Amino acid sequence: MKKIKLGNKIIGTNEHIFIIAEAANNHNGDFETAKRMINAAAKTGADAVKFQCLFAESFAVKEHKYYNLYKKLEFTKDQWIKLFKTATENNLEFIVDVNDRKSVDLMDSIGVKIFKIHTGDLRNPYFLEYVAKKKKPMILHLGLVEMEDLKNAIAIIEKAGNNKIILMHGFQDYPTKSKHINLNILNMLQKEFDYTIGFADHTTGLTASIAGVAIGATVLEKHFTLDKSKKNIDWESAIEPPVFKKLVNEIRDLEEMFGSSNLVLSETQKKHFFTTMKHIVAKKDIAAGEILTLENLAFKRSPQGLYPYNVDKVIGKKVKEKIRKDEEITLEKLEI
Repeated sequence: MKKIKLGNKIIGTNEHIFIIAEAANNHNGDFETAKRMINAAAKTGADAVKFQCLFAESFAVKEHKYYNLYKKLEFTKDQWIKLFKTATENNLEFIVDVNDRKSVDLMDSIGVKIFKIHTGDLRNPYFLEYVAKKKKPMILHLGLVEMEDLKNAIAIIEKAGNNKIILMHGFQDYPTKSKHINLNILNMLQKEFDYTIGFADHTTGLTASIAGVAIGATVLEKHFTLDKSKKNIDWESAIEPPVFKKLVNEIRDLEEMFGSSNLVLSETQKKHFFTTMKHIVAKKDIAAGEILTLENLAFKRSPQGLYPYNVDKVIGKKVKEKIRKDEEITLEKLEI
């Protein structure tokens, strides 16, 4: 899988799981709330905070049912600069859903290093090409696309000279029901594409996030809110800071559980080795000169000796001197 360098972080297989606190529009258009969300995200241990930048006039027609809401959610350039600075001061990557060319240019101008493409734009070749030419990593949200759409989108981005792509699976429904999550898509994406895989968890709990990372997602996005009871925009699948911190801690524990893919004994395992392994021992007292057969041997746990797979080395051999019951059988005790 291709890896992506983002500041001092590397995103990809066998790297630190990159956890995004998805603020989205939960600030409800209030700048001070957005700032508080960044500070709260930093305290959870997240790697990044993500917002959505849009300008209603270039994003939707005035007849759209949410046009007035989109207008309410707009921030000024100065406000975006301050939000970006707040995230940087908190050692958080600042990720933005760019939704029109104006938002792309604005975020590019203030120094945002990574863009997310909303699923609504993955069938928009002109926009994909425009963003791709900025040469910055792009997260593609796959919530409303099928395989042909995805392959076409990737082809457009690659043709524009950009191969810094993260494919983010996430069902486009809030909150997502368990039967709709389709975590097996993560397996499919890993097999089909040589790109970093992410998972946007839109459920109300933590199980899907942990399962997604266990399957192989190296980027995890989860909605969060300062106060779910206020039911601000994007609240349905959002979790509050204490729960988000719990999620981050569990993901970090899971990272340690991944460990190594080399099947070799660790020092911790070796401590238990000699109390656990079975060796070849005498099943009963064996007289000197007696020939060893399977009938007078047993395989039991003992501190030392030959392993059972060495039994062919002792079968048919004559015993030099008496061996007592449960005594280990060693080559030194036999006439070779």
